[in-house]
Amino acid sequence: MHSRRVISKEMPDFDQRIWLFDTARIPRIIEQGELAALEQPPRPSELLAGCPAPAPVS
Repeated sequence: MHSRRVISKEMPDFDQRIWLFDTARIPRIIEQGELAALEQPPRPSELLAGCPAPAPVS
């Protein structure tokens, strides 16, 4: 059986177009990327981390 994880990645919105050699904007690009990552919903494994393990079946 094959298992596949789907990861949604939203691109941050920038106030101006970013060109290849806009190296002065790298700190702002990183900041926007971090903010976009914080807005992503948590993974199911993270949601279940605080739940107790199921009882063993005998």
